[in-house]
Amino acid sequence: MFKYLANKKYWRNFQGEILALPTRTILFVAAVLLLFLPLATTDAYLLRIITLA
Repeated sequence: MFKYLANKKYWRNFQGEILALPTRTILFVAAVLLLFLPLATTDAYLLRIITLA
């Protein structure tokens, strides 16, 4: 799937629109990290604090 999207113009549009500004890049990376945080840790306290924050 990633190979398909990389070959198409979608990646070019994504790179041009989302990753154009440094703040957008930082927010995008932070969102991806938060999305995968439950896979990295099973500590309920940490997940609750992150969710509430």
